[in-house]
Amino acid sequence: MKNLCIALALLLCAPAIAEEDAQSSSVFKRVFGIERTLPEDRVEEVKALPPGERLELDTNGDGRIDEMWYIDTAKRHTVSPLLVRVIDQNGDMHEMGRGNLHSDLYFFDYEANGYINAVIDYQDQTGDGNLDAMGIFFDKNWRDDMDDLTVWWSEDIGDDNLLWFDVNGNYYQALCQWRTHFAGD
Repeated sequence: MKNLCIALALLLCAPAIAEEDAQSSSVFKRVFGIERTLPEDRVEEVKALPPGERLELDTNGDGRIDEMWYIDTAKRHTVSPLLVRVIDQNGDMHEMGRGNLHSDLYFFDYEANGYINAVIDYQDQTGDGNLDAMGIFFDKNWRDDMDDLTVWWSEDIGDDNLLWFDVNGNYYQALCQWRTHFAGD
């Protein structure tokens, strides 16, 4: 009888658990429009690229690059490999041949394991090609059952186009404080 009760309880809870798992990235998907887990085949493709090479994609079929994937080898980062996915938000990636730091969306996958750990959203709110605002999105416990995001949001009210410095796509006080331009935001 005891085993039957346990089995019945598991059957009754299973739909709720499955629904919770399906909802586990609803906030992330609502904010960014993508799942927070990356396709395994794409992650492996990027990891196989020679150092410094970028995978350029035309995701909407208009003949222009609008997304880039690469392993970031900048010395300031403390995580390796650091997979970066950049989504063009203003239509200039095909001209620049890279993402920019005034209007693109950067996703950071620590250790290139297919899981987005941090996001930076650079915004040009005036259309002048300069950085006006940025958000650094993260959560210390994204792998828990909580569906939440934390954001450090800043705006360039001093109009010097300088805001937050990042390491691994995130702000760490000890590593970033003296390279971040607090006087302009």
